[in-house]
Amino acid sequence: MKFIVAAGSAPVLAIIGLAAANAAAGTVNLETGRAALPGGKLTLAHHQIHGSSTFSQRTCLATVTSSGTYRITGGTGRYRHVRGHGGYRLTAYAIVAKVHGKCGTNVVPYAQETLLTASGPIQH
Repeated sequence: MKFIVAAGSAPVLAIIGLAAANAAAGTVNLETGRAALPGGKLTLAHHQIHGSSTFSQRTCLATVTSSGTYRITGGTGRYRHVRGHGGYRLTAYAIVAKVHGKCGTNVVPYAQETLLTASGPIQH
């Protein structure tokens, strides 16, 4: 199984592909671990093994990376019997506006990009 999440704003992102035989599109909520796909939903649990973040005071760019493992814990509709597990890698970027020449704090980023890649075997 491989699915890629790209070009979205966390926590809800677009899933570009899910398993070669069952290509699909939908959304995944990183806070709840729920993926809404055509024909049903999947629930995922994850365990972060590594994570780091950096922030540039010059460019106001925040970078977050995370990697770990995931497990499919349930499903509905055509995904109700799907089970699987594997590894994931997440990279996210966000830019905040400068306020009085300094990077804004406690503000919503005006640009954000997230890429989530996960792979591993699934059974249906």
